[in-house]
Amino acid sequence: MTYEKWQDRTANRLTSSIRRTANLASDHSATGYARVQFRLDDEGRPQAIALAQPSSSRSIDRISMRAVKTMGRLTPLPPQIGAASRFEAWIIVANDAWERDDMLNRLRTDHRAQTLAQAGADQPVLIASR
Repeated sequence: MTYEKWQDRTANRLTSSIRRTANLASDHSATGYARVQFRLDDEGRPQAIALAQPSSSRSIDRISMRAVKTMGRLTPLPPQIGAASRFEAWIIVANDAWERDDMLNRLRTDHRAQTLAQAGADQPVLIASR
């Protein structure tokens, strides 16, 4: 399993999970983004799920946490990623492509600044949206 193939497969799985979860949410008008951190259990399922950066909406936070929890197994892992790795998922819930792209650009800018401030704290990042 190559890193690129794993990343694409995992992002697609997370995107599907976000869509399912957002469709079940009571607040269909909620938009925003949250960052969720997690590790994998022995079977490759997300565990120790926590908000790294909550949104301004409790609905988005709930969608984000549930989407990560229900995305299923992420194995097999590529050789570059150890089983004890910490993952971070950026969950974007938007009503259209323009809104999604705007939020994604803001997240990327924030991530670049954070990465520069915390050099050496590499962790796989997954980005997915509704």
